Amino acid sequence: MADAWDGRPQNPGRDGCHWLLGWNGTPFVAEWDAASADWSWAGGDESCVGVVAAGWRYLGLCLTPAEVSALVEAARQEEREVTYEADQ
Repeated sequence: MADAWDGRPQNPGRDGCHWLLGWNGTPFVAEWDAASADWSWAGGDESCVGVVAAGWRYLGLCLTPAEVSALVEAARQEEREVTYEADQ
């Protein structure tokens, strides 16, 4: 069984956007403010304790466009290498 989530993101000392799963099963993006240890989103804001009490779950960090591009390029390169090895 996984450890219980304490309401903080993977890197709680860094501000940033993260995917959370709401109590109704709908994923959404929320912004973490490291200084205040609060989450905020289009519908409001909440503390670490509040998101846990509401039954929300942490899904992961939102990637920047540059990070997505790098992952896509790495996957394409891996695919090219696998295809090349299969052709040999």
